[in-house]
Amino acid sequence: MADLQKGNPINVSDTLNEYKKQFLPTTVDKTDDLFYDLGNLFCLDSHPLDLEKLAAGNPEEYLHDVSRDNVQLLFNQIFSLPTERETNGVFATLPSTITKIPREKPIPKPKQDTAWEKYAKIKGIVKKKRGKMIFDEQTKEWKPRWGYKRGNTDLNDWLIEHKPSETGDFEDPFLKRKADKRDRISSQTKREGKNKHRANKQGASQYEKFLSGGLSEGSQRRLATKDLIQEDLNKTRTATASMGKFDRKLQNEKKNEQRKATKTSSCDKTRH
Repeated sequence: MADLQKGNPINVSDTLNEYKKQFLPTTVDKTDDLFYDLGNLFCLDSHPLDLEKLAAGNPEEYLHDVSRDNVQLLFNQIFSLPTERETNGVFATLPSTITKIPREKPIPKPKQDTAWEKYAKIKGIVKKKRGKMIFDEQTKEWKPRWGYKRGNTDLNDWLIEHKPSETGDFEDPFLKRKADKRDRISSQTKREGKNKHRANKQGASQYEKFLSGGLSEGSQRRLATKDLIQEDLNKTRTATASMGKFDRKLQNEKKNEQRKATKTSSCDKTRH
């Protein structure tokens, strides 16, 4: 305290030396012949362990010292790379990896095409990216196509003509417009879900292979001809009084769904 009051310099070397003794040096008394894969922050020490030190002293302490030396050599190699100093610390630029590490998760399966994507490939339809801005005819300005303050929208209409044939006598046309939009979105979501389920279904049918172009040209013609013949055959059988009930069936012939549907509808009319 007396030195502080008089303004004399204080010798803190002893205090710093005591503080530095808490940390081991960055140099390691060991031959540096380890295998390094700095891209993966990995090093391999192929030297065998000293069995005498393992048996004589504390084996955990010996293993800890060996591991500490190897990690210190790894960090010495890392910080010999090009480094950059930033506010959060010093960062080293790692090289490319050498060791190939196996994946934790399986490789994702390729995404199956939906019905529309298959049809577009067959017809050669190329999807074009639309611009984000459109010209609003009402304000004569360019506005976003979607989102807030979008152009050519009917949401800002302050007046809607009331049509009893469409909305009824007492239904609010503004509410009906919102309800119709919700229904359209819901229907579109259901259709997309069905298309994805159909695309991901295992064991695609002949028709799905036909849509995806997985069949040869000859097979495609035969499949299309077969469908047309089956359709004409169903029409001729339903022309009889028994709706084809007593007609002789062919081998592996499918049931006539049209006859079943017609029979059900006739029964419904009889009940009424």
